Amino acid sequence: MFADERKVLILEQLSLEGSVKITDLAKRFNVSTETIRRDLSELADAKKLKKVHGGAVAIKHIIHEKNYETRIRQNYEAKKRIGQYAAELIGDDEVIFLDNGATTEEIAKSIYNRKGLTLVINSLTIGSILAQKQVNGDFTGKIIFVGGIINSDNLITTGVLALSVISRLSADKAFIGATSISKSGIMMWDENDGEYSAALCRNANETYLVADSSKFDNESFYKFLDFSQIDHIITDDENRIDAGIINAADSNNVKFHLVKRKF
Repeated sequence: MFADERKVLILEQLSLEGSVKITDLAKRFNVSTETIRRDLSELADAKKLKKVHGGAVAIKHIIHEKNYETRIRQNYEAKKRIGQYAAELIGDDEVIFLDNGATTEEIAKSIYNRKGLTLVINSLTIGSILAQKQVNGDFTGKIIFVGGIINSDNLITTGVLALSVISRLSADKAFIGATSISKSGIMMWDENDGEYSAALCRNANETYLVADSSKFDNESFYKFLDFSQIDHIITDDENRIDAGIINAADSNNVKFHLVKRKF
């Protein structure tokens, strides 16, 4: 086997497991440990991994929040499936906190045949969707828009005023999004966005994190929640989720809902 082929396989194993050991790789490829050390050094120089004592670990890149139009298009089918699944969990006469984001937008689009809902939102886009659905008779109840400082890029409200309103309200369920999820917790690129989502969780009886699987095993700027602060994670089966994240969720009694692709 050529060195370049071996490096590709090393990176594939690293992406699946998060770390590799020199001794294990030497046995797998039937080469010396010195050969593996040289491979890892060259990959580290190319910034493909980080060398540690006895092996290497995957490099965690800080995930920036893309603009809203881009986020809507990315992994759209997975977001749609997650949104449809989550909407089915909403019952009649419930108070629902609906966070802003591309996936929660899909939840709003998927609400049908519900009575007596109270939907608390901070997204102008989601507000427009829900208002039209209410006119169409898809649900009855009321829509409460949370005021605050308007973010013109995402058409949402955040800030002290928004947090003050949420602190006075209680909900049966909160559906929140995130920029990324790692084994250390749930992260958002914008700290104001993160604080608003955290406030929703504090004031809801049940909290659902809705995130497509591409967001897992990454890190962003601001950790706004620990796994102990959520009850459910709804995601898809497009990407493998790191075992460390699953263990962190399990140890905090977080239930995973895996929405599979329909063939």
